[in-house]
Amino acid sequence: MSESINMIKSAIKENYVLRDFFCPELGQLYAGKTGRVHKFGDTIALGRIDSVSSFDIVSEQYIPFKGVCLNKQAVAGHELDAKNAEVPSAYEKSPDSNIMIQKAAKNTGIEWIVRGYFTGSLWKNYNNKKMREFPWFKLPEGLKQFQKFDEYMFTPTTKAVTGHDLDISLEEIVKRKLCTQEQLELMKDYCFRLFEEGSKRAEAAGYILVDTKYEFGFLPDGTIVVIDEINTLDSSRFWDKTDYEAKITAGKSPEEWSKEFARAAFVEGGYKEGDTRLPLLSEEQIMKISSIYVDMTQRLTGEKITYNPNYMDINRRILNNLRKENLIKSGKGLVVLLAASDKDAEHYSKISKKLQELDIPVIMPTPTSAHKHTKEVLDTVEYYNRSTEPLVYIAVAGRSNGLGPVVAGNTKFPVISCPPFSDNATMQMDIWSSLRMPGELPMSVIIDPANAALEAKRILDLAR
Repeated sequence: MSESINMIKSAIKENYVLRDFFCPELGQLYAGKTGRVHKFGDTIALGRIDSVSSFDIVSEQYIPFKGVCLNKQAVAGHELDAKNAEVPSAYEKSPDSNIMIQKAAKNTGIEWIVRGYFTGSLWKNYNNKKMREFPWFKLPEGLKQFQKFDEYMFTPTTKAVTGHDLDISLEEIVKRKLCTQEQLELMKDYCFRLFEEGSKRAEAAGYILVDTKYEFGFLPDGTIVVIDEINTLDSSRFWDKTDYEAKITAGKSPEEWSKEFARAAFVEGGYKEGDTRLPLLSEEQIMKISSIYVDMTQRLTGEKITYNPNYMDINRRILNNLRKENLIKSGKGLVVLLAASDKDAEHYSKISKKLQELDIPVIMPTPTSAHKHTKEVLDTVEYYNRSTEPLVYIAVAGRSNGLGPVVAGNTKFPVISCPPFSDNATMQMDIWSSLRMPGELPMSVIIDPANAALEAKRILDLAR
């Protein structure tokens, strides 16, 4: 663990963490607690950031290298475990150490949990005599905590958006038409094969894979594929093999390696059930959590985690790598076109045409009036404000121009207003709604569509 401490200290000092990732060029964003998913066509990009969550709360702090580590572990799960287990995988490639590309698949909505040892919630319920019998199996008397099962236990749960997942019987899965009986048996077999391969890889690294969860999805042709992560530190529980053997002999609990160590740090910091905010971690706690991710990743995957703060910031590196793989056009900026009415289509189409000639990526508008549908406009601005890729807004609205000013007052990005006018007389009257702005509300006004596109290019060139 000491090998990674200096690297982590340097990363903390330089604030070298990936807080967020949103590349509008890459497609629609779906943001999770610790992941950023972009969907484009029949493909998704899974971006893993350095945030940490516990008790369904996302911390204000970040763990250096956490995203890189989880991505490398997930890639190893697909490239090694799924391949060796001969389980169809949605995985395609990893163009960057924080990004994984997978085929888009319809999630079954089930967390497929496999247990190799008697611990966790299964043991707690058994020990408290809350649950010893399931619709598809019965736990016998006399089982001991931490013992190895003779056969893998299979305890699926429903996948909850918030809160705890709920146990679900195999019969109920089929009854709800989440899959057929034949598909269920196939996924169960896939789970056991993946767990077997993960156990072999963990043992070679000096660990025991205790339990884990898998997710599956259906491709458009009906093929079942394993998706997301496989046998990672966030989806699994590990024990150190030597520690386990020593602790069991001494009648003690083995030290657990999972995301539970982050939860323990928050509890140590004062978290109590019902709190809506996680306590702040000390630098020492952040270093410990980060070093666990780094060292376990290096042992489980055989890959070295490296750090070069002088290279470039993380987001720029990701954008460059996505561009090299032709997943995005430039990674150096784009234009978001906004329009108040579909009657202005001819005008904003001229802007779009010029941007395409200039080789600037452009996102076309869904016409929305800032006067009539202010919330929808603000929601759009809030969505694009998360972009880690430089962008320029070009707002197209005539008569009383509310669109450009509303956007300019609620974004960190440059805004160009390019109002359409039917004739010179109309322009003389309506132009003032674009020119006379309150203080602290910067917005450029350019009447010619081609010039608006050229100005956007010059702004983006500064960012490049």
